[in-house]
Amino acid sequence: ALPSDPSFRTLITFSAASFRPWDKRPLTEIERDICEVLHEHGVRGWGSAVEVPARMEDGKIVCDFAAFDARFQWAIDELGFNAFFLGPMFGGGTSEGWEKHRKWLGMDPLEGDFDRLFTDYMRQVGAHLREKGWLDMAYLYLWDEPEHDYFDKVVALHKVALEGDPGLKIWETTSPAFQEFWGTLKAWSVPFGRPYFEVKSVEERRRQGEEIWVYNIPASLEGPPLLHRVWFWGAAHFDAVGAQLWQTTFYHGIDPWEDITPQPYKTG
Repeated sequence: ALPSDPSFRTLITFSAASFRPWDKRPLTEIERDICEVLHEHGVRGWGSAVEVPARMEDGKIVCDFAAFDARFQWAIDELGFNAFFLGPMFGGGTSEGWEKHRKWLGMDPLEGDFDRLFTDYMRQVGAHLREKGWLDMAYLYLWDEPEHDYFDKVVALHKVALEGDPGLKIWETTSPAFQEFWGTLKAWSVPFGRPYFEVKSVEERRRQGEEIWVYNIPASLEGPPLLHRVWFWGAAHFDAVGAQLWQTTFYHGIDPWEDITPQPYKTG
């Protein structure tokens, strides 16, 4: 029999808002339904980045943990979730570039007072996660799929976060072959194929105590069934901690009850 709680971990992106055209319930209710379905299929991770809301009061950062705590306390207590993505995510994705980053409390990352205030924000978030006993479950996902021309900015963003709390576990979807990220990442979600999954660099980072995950779980319904099985055999062969999937509720331009292939977004 399969174990009730798999040892191989999974983080699968979802968006409750993707269901808004067909489901008018509060997003928190939709979100819980999605998590329960994922749980039924062996998933024990919250694969969408959730950030702790914050505001400025008298020039200081004030965090509001109430909604954040309610979300994850339920997932941990009721579903046994053991991992989650922590925001804020500032940007990323193929060919998006650094210039398309989002703002945080009206500030551009790495400019003006951002470094000082974001450091304090991450200090508060880290302390709260420690108090709750969740620090090891949290994967800080600040940027997705960075590209070479702005690696330095993403690394600088990592360092600002770590100034707040060096114990934060920063996650990145990239290859350990890119040594620019050595020293800031603690969890690598490595594209599982050539040229990104380079065994030598993967093993080097594993020896440093860093986690190796694999990305992106095959999800195409049009693909051969054997692909799904072989992919996970490969993950087991390389002793991956777990796997990431982007994503399971991507319905761009389609009705998922009528079509299974979403339309691509224009990039670049």
